[in-house]
This record gives sequence, C-alpha cells and structure tokens, in this order.
Amino acid sequence: MNINLNLAGHNLHLAIPAEQESPYRLAGKQLTDRFTYYRALMPKDGDDKIWMYVALEAAVNLHADKRDKALEPIAKKIEELNALFEQPKNS
Repeated sequence: MNINLNLAGHNLHLAIPAEQESPYRLAGKQLTDRFTYYRALMPKDGDDKIWMYVALEAAVNLHADKRDKALEPIAKKIEELNALFEQPKNS
C-alpha cells in the first residue's frame, strides 16, 4: 500500500505492507511531536540539527528498550526467588 506521511512539514511517500500502516503513522506522529519539542527548545537551530536530536533520542530509546527486554527473564527469576524467601517456613 502507498501512504504519505508528513513529518514536521516534510512529506514522505512510502510503499509499505497494509498491516504496517498504523505503526508507521504512529511513528510519524511521535517523530513530529519530538521535532516540535526540540524546535521549541532550540528555535534558532536549523532543521538538520533538530532532526539529529530526534534521531539520537529514538536510537537511545531503542537501545534502552532492547536492554530492558533482555533483562526481563532475569527480573522474573529474581521475583520468583524473592517469593520463595518470603514464604513462611513450615516448622
């Protein structure tokens, strides 16, 4: 399917699978929101610099999400072990 995304005034014409339309539109809105946020913080900077901040934030969030997902099994195991220690002992 062909879609048009507007990212902070920049139009992108994309051919994507139909089931990916919603994630693309949500991502476009999120990027536009972050661009608007950084534009307000740095009104004198050019679009290229603002987009670099948006890209950097997106990359940092991606790596943090990957790290958190990698640690999920460990956190679950710790919860299980803590639950064992918290159980009352049968005398």
